[in-house]
Amino acid sequence: MPEAVVFDIETGPLPDGVLERLAPPFDPLKFDKGGIIGREFDKDADVKLGNASLAKTVAKKISEGRVKFAAKQADLVKQVETARQTAFGKFRDKAALSAMTGQVLATGYFNQRIQIDSRDERDQLLKFWGVAKETIGRGNRMIGFDIFRFDLPFLAHRTWVLRLSFPLSEMFDGRKWNAGFIDIREVYRLGVYGEYISLDTLAKGLGVGQKTPDMSGADFYKVWATNRNKAKAYLANDLTNTRACAERLGCLNV
Repeated sequence: MPEAVVFDIETGPLPDGVLERLAPPFDPLKFDKGGIIGREFDKDADVKLGNASLAKTVAKKISEGRVKFAAKQADLVKQVETARQTAFGKFRDKAALSAMTGQVLATGYFNQRIQIDSRDERDQLLKFWGVAKETIGRGNRMIGFDIFRFDLPFLAHRTWVLRLSFPLSEMFDGRKWNAGFIDIREVYRLGVYGEYISLDTLAKGLGVGQKTPDMSGADFYKVWATNRNKAKAYLANDLTNTRACAERLGCLNV
């Protein structure tokens, strides 16, 4: 039986300092309709004196107006900062899906046993293309789930972004990936356009396993930062499910 290699990657956002330069511009003026932020108190514009004419009354109204203006300005500044952080948080949460804003945190392999590479991203990328070239060169297969839509493009794009090289002409012919790459999601689809299935649904449906119940791929980078063992166990489970599905679909020994 050929020594097929099952693989999977987990990604996360680039550091905040980098993402801040890449994030869409935030417009605070959307929240500052009255033009309050960044300007000084203006007694003529910010205080309604009405019919007040006594100097003492006027002075009191101006003093009260100054306090109200300062409070309103401070509250608006807080609202804007909260909105800015919320917008950036949403951007960060989606950053792992793009090679322009995300990075490879871990690469998992399952051949005779599970191996997880969590070294520097450059080292992971160079190793992956080396493993792919060697495996396919031996006439064996590189197998994954949804790799044509996500994993392989992400790996290639990150390789370019980091100015590394990989055997592009051997991996991709301009239209499709090398036949040595097998995407079990595509195998399951059998050419049906628009057919979508998740790894969890496929594994459950085939009766071979399920995804880690208390964690999702979107959570991976957060768990990676706080509980590395749990994150690695999540990736290992994905590899196990992918290999089990591949075996059930007949992809390991064809």
